[in-house]
Amino acid sequence: APCCLEVSSETYREIVKEVMMLLRGRTPELIRSVRSEMLEASENQEYETAAVLRDKMIALESVSQKQVAVSSDFKDRDVIALACNSECGVFTLLSVRGGHLQGTRHFDFKETLAQDSELMESFIRQYYEKAHFIPSEIIVQIIPEHIDLLEARLKELHGEKSASFRISAEKRQN
Repeated sequence: APCCLEVSSETYREIVKEVMMLLRGRTPELIRSVRSEMLEASENQEYETAAVLRDKMIALESVSQKQVAVSSDFKDRDVIALACNSECGVFTLLSVRGGHLQGTRHFDFKETLAQDSELMESFIRQYYEKAHFIPSEIIVQIIPEHIDLLEARLKELHGEKSASFRISAEKRQN
């Protein structure tokens, strides 16, 4: 970190920018950038720098290959589903960043007497109130109770670019 004088502030900012790109699913764009830097270093006969950038590019490509492409529009979105019975339940959250599945998380809970729409609202409120990033779209299996208030709260917390809700096509057909 720059406070330890290990790297310059400019280098540190560049590292943070690259990490944010990686976490937001913009890995292909990051790979193109690193490849461009590598070619430039090679043309300038900075072969050690080019070798470091080559290794970085290979590592990024390895990470990228493990990501599953789930959409062609490259949007950031979360998909939330609920399954429960009278004793327990689980929310499953799929995080899609840049069109690639970044992760799947499961949240178990003991069932209450609440309706599914109330449970969905409660989960979304609790999950996204602490989130540092909200995708542009949240696809839900069940319409959250008080969806308008929930969207207003997310906009209040995270600005106008907060997510819009969409009900899954499968659920709409049922």
